[in-house]
Amino acid sequence: MRTSTSPGPARVPEDRGAPGASFHDAVKCLFVVRCAGCERTLLTVDRIRDAEIAALETHLRRCGQAEPLEAAPPLAEVMRRIRVAPLESKA
Repeated sequence: MRTSTSPGPARVPEDRGAPGASFHDAVKCLFVVRCAGCERTLLTVDRIRDAEIAALETHLRRCGQAEPLEAAPPLAEVMRRIRVAPLESKA
């Protein structure tokens, strides 16, 4: 009977930082979200979540863009129609 003596897959040590911490916890940054069509400021957020995406879709449907937004647009289509930039602090 022949057995394999090769080691298992290499393990990469994980650097998780502080317990319970995430990348988002380490980076406190706000972003300004603007409509690419009308250039109106729509949101100032730390992350774009489901509620913000819904608000963006509502604006994009009302904005009068040449290309109407479909009923359930892919996120990439919504993102194509907005501009996201870091909020500049007034320090």
